[in-house]
Amino acid sequence: MQTLNFTIPLLIGEEFSRSSLFLQFHFFLADFLSFFYILIKIYRMICYCKLLMDQMPLFNPYIWPLSTIRVITSPYFNIFHKLLPNFTFGRYTFNISILLSLEFLGAILSFIIRFKMIVLSHADTLLKIG
Repeated sequence: MQTLNFTIPLLIGEEFSRSSLFLQFHFFLADFLSFFYILIKIYRMICYCKLLMDQMPLFNPYIWPLSTIRVITSPYFNIFHKLLPNFTFGRYTFNISILLSLEFLGAILSFIIRFKMIVLSHADTLLKIG
């Protein structure tokens, strides 16, 4: 019986090793975090558009092109609306949950940036060791 011995080239001229596998994982994780960061930024922009459309009386958010924004953002805003209901001061009511939800998206973006910096600094130490 014949066995196959081979090396897996990960980078040009590099053989398979544990440190190079960890390094490639760190770069993959950094790329995934960048992709997730862009998706959250786009979603936050859509949420701001919904907030702007709610304040403009000329936009009808129930017709087709604008209804997609309402359909995409309503489940997210409803989560925060259930956690924090409207505040009533006399005959005025304020919906603070929308602002809280937008700030939560900003906190997620900040967390992603910090986590990506940690991953890249750990990858830099792997490069210096290996």
